[in-house]
Amino acid sequence: MVDVGAAYVEAKDRFAALMGSLSDDELTMPVPACPAWTVQDVFAHHVGVLTEVASGSLRELGDPMRLLDQWRDADVARDRDVLTARQVEERRGRSVSQLVAEWDNAASALAPALSGQTPMPGGMSPIIGSVVVNDVVVHEGDVREALGLDTAPEILATSLALAGYGASFELRLRQLGLPAIAFAYDGKTRQFGDGDATATVTADRTTLVRMLASRLEESDMRALDWTGDPAPFLGLLPEYGPAHPR
Repeated sequence: MVDVGAAYVEAKDRFAALMGSLSDDELTMPVPACPAWTVQDVFAHHVGVLTEVASGSLRELGDPMRLLDQWRDADVARDRDVLTARQVEERRGRSVSQLVAEWDNAASALAPALSGQTPMPGGMSPIIGSVVVNDVVVHEGDVREALGLDTAPEILATSLALAGYGASFELRLRQLGLPAIAFAYDGKTRQFGDGDATATVTADRTTLVRMLASRLEESDMRALDWTGDPAPFLGLLPEYGPAHPR
């Protein structure tokens, strides 16, 4: 059985080390994937996510299962954005070391639940494990992109993020009755939907995660290694809608 808590902590520690190495100028750099935020704002948001999940309440959002409808429900998308904006504003003016300390406390409290050893705080759905892993993987990638760094080495959390985003993508695919599509990576193939896949995209796990997390513009998605016609899927692959222009 995969230890989600351990996978999360591995990704957390790497991201925290990166943040601790940055200069003041780097911390205030804008993040193309999250254009309203700086590098430190992105970090503060994720720390806020962990703190609130560990407390058992996501406040404005409520039940994290609602996130499965964020692609088609404007109310869910609005509540998500209000939540994330508040998380950043509440942490305005805190230092990176203060944010890391808050994150350490929240992760220590939450890791046993992520690993299945204790119940989720506040009776939250187990989906929250995917939410927090997805979030830390994607936002570390956002920060590295903003700083012009290479992509991070792929770890277990990368695979879990691909599985998490892939599961919600398959739900969207089935709800719209679209044909099957396949992802090819690391010498294996994963299919979404029933019947023969009408298209296959080949890429590394990081690229597939960032595609599903609305980090690739349509031209970037089209430029990937496809067999078959990607057109029917391009609008559905990004979970949060079209990527912000880079």
